[in-house]
Amino acid sequence: MDQRTCIKFCVKNEIKCADAFRMLTVAYGEATLDRSNVYRWYIMFSEGREDVNDEERAGRPSTSTTDEKINEVENMILANRRITVREVAEDLNISIGSCHSIFINDLGMRRVAAKFVPKMLNCDQKQHRMNIANEMLDSVRDDPNLLQRVITGDEAGVVHHEFLPQGRTVNKEYYLKVMRNLREAIRQKRPDLWKNKNWLLHHDNAPAHTSLLVRDSLAKNNTLMMPQPPYSPDLPPLSGRPHSATCETSINLAKASLEASRQKSTRRLSQELKIPRTSIQIMLKGLGYKPYIPKLIHALHEDDWDRRMEFCEKMLEMIQNDENLPNRIMWIDEAILKLNGRINRHNCVYWASKNLKV
Repeated sequence: MDQRTCIKFCVKNEIKCADAFRMLTVAYGEATLDRSNVYRWYIMFSEGREDVNDEERAGRPSTSTTDEKINEVENMILANRRITVREVAEDLNISIGSCHSIFINDLGMRRVAAKFVPKMLNCDQKQHRMNIANEMLDSVRDDPNLLQRVITGDEAGVVHHEFLPQGRTVNKEYYLKVMRNLREAIRQKRPDLWKNKNWLLHHDNAPAHTSLLVRDSLAKNNTLMMPQPPYSPDLPPLSGRPHSATCETSINLAKASLEASRQKSTRRLSQELKIPRTSIQIMLKGLGYKPYIPKLIHALHEDDWDRRMEFCEKMLEMIQNDENLPNRIMWIDEAILKLNGRINRHNCVYWASKNLKV
């Protein structure tokens, strides 16, 4: 505010903007406003502005993340753990983005996918679950290395993974193809298990897994199966796509790769590390990295500053003499007229935890 008052004083006393900037530099040193802001305020005061304070900005006030709102959100979640973010936002009349921020940043909560387990099992089903559980425990006692030979949907030691194409459902034909690819992956990545043919497959009783087509193929290839009781999705290890992409090792590899080349795109990083692009974006967000777009400017030599000041002073003088002068000027810059080729500045980014102003 003090510097703006000084600029206003210079305008009232008809002191040129270049001289005003030099006076501010002597008085405030490194804390001086940059040239563009000095010229901007000088022009506004020259046009008749009197207030040195910033104008009120348009937009919605930040009242959604108050302590009162946070407590209300927490009480609603504790009362109903299955409530959605949209329902909370509508009940409290706040935006979904603010609600997400309260969930993650203020309350430290995250969405956890619950497994559905039938609550009403009959006596035979409960006894069957007990028998299979005891059978698996006995097998582990007899062979401590049994679990090392089990191929299942666990995150540790990924042997094979596939991503379902968009719009495709997992049916028996697709799962049979997955089983064939799995056998090839075991042959290449677990040659000891493949040679001894002592690996075991453990999956749940999904319709595609228990279809006649798949069971005939597994029997034909003498594939050993781990027992799985029906209506027990809680017994097998985690199903679905493994989340090993965002493990500590992958995060360290991504961080080292970015430190070696800050201008690497997420697509290229995904190809190098063989990690999905969405997982790369999650890791970069967790590391606090943001994509900054470098500002392309011409290098200025020592004599160029005086020429810039002379040009600005001349333009200000001309505008004061002719207010319609800017309307009669055809402005161009490097973004429109280029000497060779087309420059895609959207892909020109620099990853860092703070803006390095490159």
